[in-house]
Amino acid sequence: MHTRVSPQPLAEFYLKKSVITITGAILSAAGMMNAYAQGDATDPLQLEEITVTGTYIRGIEPTGSQVIGISADDVKVSGATSANDILATLPQASNLFNGMTSLEPTAPTQTQVVRPNLRALPKFSTASGNVTLVLVDGHRVVPVGVKQSAVDSDMIPPAVIDRVEIITDGGSSLYGADAVGGVINFVTKKDFDGVEISAGYSQGDDYWSYDTSITAGTTWTNGSGYISLNHSDRDAILGQDRSWSKGGGWVSRDEVAPAEGECISPTSITSVYLNGSSVASLGSTGELCDKGSLNSLVPAEDRSSLFFGVTQSLTERISLDVKGFYSERNTTWDVYPLGDTVATREITGAGIEVVPTVGFSYAPNAAYSDPQGETTFEAWGLSPELKIDLDNGWRIASLLHYSESDSDYNQPDSNATKLQGYVLDGVIDPTNIAAAEANVIRDVLNWEESGESLQQLFMARVIADGALLKLPAGDLSMAIGVEYSDQQAEIREDNVERGGLSGLDYDSADRTVNSVFAELQVPLISGKPGIESLVLSASARYDDYSDFGDTTNPHVGLTWEPVEWLSIHANWGESFNAPTLVDQIGRSEAGYNAGVAGLFLTDTAAAAGQTIDFAARPNVAQLFGANDDLQPQTAETWAVGFTMTPPVAEGLQVQANYYEIEFTDILGFFDPRSSVSAVQYASAYTWSPTQAQLDAASAQTFNGDDAWAGVDASTVAVIIDRRLDNGDEALIRGLDFGFNYLHDSDLGTFDFQLSGNYKLESKVKSVEGNQWFDDRDNSAKYNLMSAVGWQRDNWRAKMTFKYTPSYAVNDASSNPANGEPLQDHVDAFLVTDLYVGYDFQGTGLTQDLSLRFNAGNVFDEEPPLYRRNGQASYSGFTLGRVLSISATKRF
Repeated sequence: MHTRVSPQPLAEFYLKKSVITITGAILSAAGMMNAYAQGDATDPLQLEEITVTGTYIRGIEPTGSQVIGISADDVKVSGATSANDILATLPQASNLFNGMTSLEPTAPTQTQVVRPNLRALPKFSTASGNVTLVLVDGHRVVPVGVKQSAVDSDMIPPAVIDRVEIITDGGSSLYGADAVGGVINFVTKKDFDGVEISAGYSQGDDYWSYDTSITAGTTWTNGSGYISLNHSDRDAILGQDRSWSKGGGWVSRDEVAPAEGECISPTSITSVYLNGSSVASLGSTGELCDKGSLNSLVPAEDRSSLFFGVTQSLTERISLDVKGFYSERNTTWDVYPLGDTVATREITGAGIEVVPTVGFSYAPNAAYSDPQGETTFEAWGLSPELKIDLDNGWRIASLLHYSESDSDYNQPDSNATKLQGYVLDGVIDPTNIAAAEANVIRDVLNWEESGESLQQLFMARVIADGALLKLPAGDLSMAIGVEYSDQQAEIREDNVERGGLSGLDYDSADRTVNSVFAELQVPLISGKPGIESLVLSASARYDDYSDFGDTTNPHVGLTWEPVEWLSIHANWGESFNAPTLVDQIGRSEAGYNAGVAGLFLTDTAAAAGQTIDFAARPNVAQLFGANDDLQPQTAETWAVGFTMTPPVAEGLQVQANYYEIEFTDILGFFDPRSSVSAVQYASAYTWSPTQAQLDAASAQTFNGDDAWAGVDASTVAVIIDRRLDNGDEALIRGLDFGFNYLHDSDLGTFDFQLSGNYKLESKVKSVEGNQWFDDRDNSAKYNLMSAVGWQRDNWRAKMTFKYTPSYAVNDASSNPANGEPLQDHVDAFLVTDLYVGYDFQGTGLTQDLSLRFNAGNVFDEEPPLYRRNGQASYSGFTLGRVLSISATKRF
């Protein structure tokens, strides 16, 4: 449920925070009294046991689960300048591997955050939230976005990342919602002593970027503190800057998108209608053009961030850790000169109404200037944690966290209502736009799609962990905790005059979640023939949502070591993912696509059994946004695998992990161009609508009067309802595998690595269609990453290969000459990266100096051709060959 903003919810929000803070203080005070009463001030300090992602019990590995780790050295060697760049080295991160790791400007008003998708879960890109949980130091942080509500991984700069831990099983039994595909935890540095300055510069074809950071810290008696400042800036890449993204015909490799009508010297008269019936199709006039050539393929972006950490031992048994961050990002993209398609109405001498539809560009008018789209966000957060060590190894950890974000976007547009009025009044002649008065054009173009969101997250968590009792096979350990979270979102968005968003009220929604969770680790057998170790773990979490009721999610894991060098693991669990607050607030929105129906929907209409005259009905009306009565997504997951380090091959490690996910009530919307969608979601298509049906659809949206101004239903092929719902379920089965070998020789230390993810099965069906479809169609079945590294003395070198195989496709565009598909497969894609680094050990300026050279996509491989109307004409993504040099100096 969402409401208009009023002072009362905000007051309640801070009241709840105060109550929880006081409660946490009472619990901590109780723990302190215990520590003072029973502690011995002369006890020596001991090395701290860390808590690994996937468990709340200190000093153990998660039982029954696969853990993937990325070290600080891995980050350095990768040349990553963002957290998503780091994740892009993982074959399991399906959307980032050999893909785009930054904001893609094809749908900037819909997508402001790049989210990792472990396990390639379906409909991921169409939902506002995430089904892979992203944590920072083991806890949630505030999401960002206007039509999204997801954590921006890139707000954590690589300079402060100590390691990244990934659990590829569902993690809702410990962490709550969102952990369907897995958990990614960015663990930041605990301390830092000294000053470190780092700077890097990258250069590619029509592209540059740079990044700088300075980290300073110190240690003192029983404590330490550091602060890190980071800044990065990146140039834009236009569509015309890469041959593989150019538009044109289907004739050559350099022309890989369908040709479009004349854009700069405007006039495309597409059809003429008499009393609603098509009698002529005049076609496009002027030369063909590539609208994508001046659009940003990669947007320009600058980002600044601050991160700090302070640790202080208050007594022998009490310590306080405080970490905080601030991050801001500004992303801009170029768009092709704006144009419109407009219907003009004339009455002939015979009294017959004539309705010509004219497409044109505003560029020839002197008052026109090329616009830029923009999305920005800033976020900050603070996380104090008090740890109290009790007798018998138990610890109480009390964490408070507060963070907030401010996100907005602005997409230049034209005012369709004013345009229609000017055309009907004869003020604008769409066939001679240059003749229109400047103030009229400025009035029409003083328009934008704009949105802003303010999001807040407060969380309080108390966890106690330690050994309950000693069993013959080891300690039976337990962690138990309680958690309270309060999240608020305030959103305003609309089509408005430029800068007019500030005059609108916010819509708001809030959610509180009360949680309790527990985890047990039970060592069953150890030191027996064939059972070197057998450990069972069980965990469960109960969450009570203020808006979606309650849920309990269990998890069971088992790890068996028949011998010291072989570990076999298995786990089963359930996961839960609630709709975001953005989904709660979201409104139904109207969209209109002129002249595209025959190009994109011919196969779709045929699959639906419809015969449409696309010459008479060339246009498409769509509904976007959120439906009412959205429900949580749920999943049941299980996995089994092994890790082997055979003694006959010292330095060798082999891993494999089979997994299965049953995913139900999936949130998202479908691709309306797919012929499969016409069967799966038949009720979402209203073919050849009447005016009454179009008006009824418009009434369900907040902007229908504007978006569909002057639209005659007789020119619309279909109304497509693409609003968010829980319409699907999926079954995903796959295999992770890894091979690592480390070998010492007189020439140095060599390391070899091979890892991958194979999709054995991924099928989806809608509740309505009730028919399974293979979701692996038109996509690669596996991802492979291999690497060869070498280290000797102060030198370090590594070559990495990221491989996406060839795959069959059945949705390629057809050849206009014969109607046959233009391709039946997409070629393989191999990207090779090189790293060379040297650490100086001299004195003076070269002391503690490191130089690094990275070559991304060494052989300048292009993404393979994938000819699909209305979509990107390539599969995968690369910036091209980019050479980078960076230096780090420590004092």
